[in-house]
Amino acid sequence: MTDQGPHVPTKWEPAHASAFQALARGEAEPHQQQMALDWLLEVTGLRDLSYRPGDATATAFAEGKRFVGLQVGKMLDINPREFTQQKD
Repeated sequence: MTDQGPHVPTKWEPAHASAFQALARGEAEPHQQQMALDWLLEVTGLRDLSYRPGDATATAFAEGKRFVGLQVGKMLDINPREFTQQKD
């Protein structure tokens, strides 16, 4: 598959839109929640290389998208209890 650039919209299906809309209403079924999260992480290019040889602008754009994915990933991996426990 040829890289068409980080600006090319990620493919989606009506089920993705329905999943995000149900999520926004607080009514998403578990499979919709997972679908929305999986698509979001795909959109951000989290698992992709940001570097675009010979195109600093495309590299910067891809890094911006990836930054969002890293922030979402952090929220998925972080232990919130570490930040809510009282320190002596």
